[in-house]
Amino acid sequence: MKRLTVASILVTVLIFILEFNFQPPYILIAFTSVAFIFLTYYLIGVLQFAQEKIAIQTPFSIFLGIEIIAFVGGLLSSALKSEMMINTSFGMINIILIVYILIMTLQVKNSLLAKPYKFLGTALIIMAAIKLIIPFSAPASHDIPSYIGYINLADVIPLFAILNIINKTNKILQSDAPPLITN
Repeated sequence: MKRLTVASILVTVLIFILEFNFQPPYILIAFTSVAFIFLTYYLIGVLQFAQEKIAIQTPFSIFLGIEIIAFVGGLLSSALKSEMMINTSFGMINIILIVYILIMTLQVKNSLLAKPYKFLGTALIIMAAIKLIIPFSAPASHDIPSYIGYINLADVIPLFAILNIINKTNKILQSDAPPLITN
């Protein structure tokens, strides 16, 4: 658990570094994508361990698949000529999927994990709203405002929610609290 928490903190720091007009090597970008894929896999594992319904696990599994496809597509982006169309398609699919995740996180039955997962669903919606609203708030000129370049900092919001889930799960497993499994 502690290693995963440290990895999450490193991902957060790397995202801050990557977003401040620093042109990093592609390996750093790939590292953040792979770390987010593993964190999503961890979230699915926690839901499975808590024996939540498959319907609640499904949007996270779909989200994991989309993230893996986007990562592989990013690796092969030099071979693909229609990268902009792919990114737009993944953006629309992600927004629909985030709404689906929010709806399903509201149905988590485990009392110990319900609030952290609701916080994750809310954080994902806030991130999507920021990424949708801020570009449209820019003036209708040809000059792009400088703050538009920092939109991807909104990706940090769900990481804090994931850290909350990791810490809550760690506390539950180390305490004498009732088990995560609900019948």
